[in-house]
Amino acid sequence: MIRKISGKNSHIFTAMLLAILMIYSCLGIDLSIRAYSNPSVRGSFSSSAGNTNQLMNKTFIIDEWRREIILDAWGGISGIDYYSIPNLYSTEIYKVSFLLPANASEIRVQDAYGEYSIGIIKIRREDAIQVNVTLRRPLKPGERNEFLVSYRLPSAMFINQTGWQDYRLELKIVKPKNVLIRRFSLIIHLPEGAEPKNFPSDLQVKRQGLAIRMILKRYNVTEFSTSHIKLEYQYSIFWRAFKPLTWIGATALVFVAFFLIKRFFYPTAAAIPVPPTLLGDFVKVYEEKRRLTMELQSVEEQFRSGRISRRRLRMRRRTIE
Repeated sequence: MIRKISGKNSHIFTAMLLAILMIYSCLGIDLSIRAYSNPSVRGSFSSSAGNTNQLMNKTFIIDEWRREIILDAWGGISGIDYYSIPNLYSTEIYKVSFLLPANASEIRVQDAYGEYSIGIIKIRREDAIQVNVTLRRPLKPGERNEFLVSYRLPSAMFINQTGWQDYRLELKIVKPKNVLIRRFSLIIHLPEGAEPKNFPSDLQVKRQGLAIRMILKRYNVTEFSTSHIKLEYQYSIFWRAFKPLTWIGATALVFVAFFLIKRFFYPTAAAIPVPPTLLGDFVKVYEEKRRLTMELQSVEEQFRSGRISRRRLRMRRRTIE
């Protein structure tokens, strides 16, 4: 049909097409190729896209995030992250994600219902390890759950020995995007006997006996102003043997105290000497009793064999007794 249109007829066809377009435009009907191809899909996509953008723009809230980094006497590093997460939205939460320091290993996750053995996915990023956890029980609106994530860190990547007894710890804190942390705290447990030297001014020093904790606290965190932390401290290798020697010394003191108490408060009974004559008389009596017993046994054996009568047996028994 289109091939037969030519000359004046083509102008008429063009005019009719323009008239139809003007009428549809006045009626508010969109005749673009995308809309005409599937207008219903476009409408549902617009609605769902609006909801998706709204969800993506929401800020996920963590009531408390506490990270503890523990340095032991032999150079090992372990970490424990505590999270308190509420659901402040109208929909259920099925998954949560945690960011751990890079190269973390031996990762274990547990919540108020126990430890997770399945439903954990680990994604290695350039500056962190992302741990995605599928909840065994969805977090309903208005509910709250607490999570504990434990892990190990390679000391060679986080601790540098700069001198005979000088060390430098370097940590990087990575926070997820679109997350508001109402209370954040970083607690670094130094080995017993260690002494901090150079550290950021916002780190507080808490001493408890020989133990020292370095504490950083923040509130309503959306971004970390200082995400890279350097801590220099002194630690002598002799402190590694201090605790074992202390336990050995304490055990030895307990045994010595027990011996002294037993010696002074519970004295042993004094031995009474036995006169030699009394001991000799006792031996003689014992030998005589043994001889008479053997003689009585011999008489009874003679009676059983028929060599003596019953009357003779009684007389001999009376004599021996």
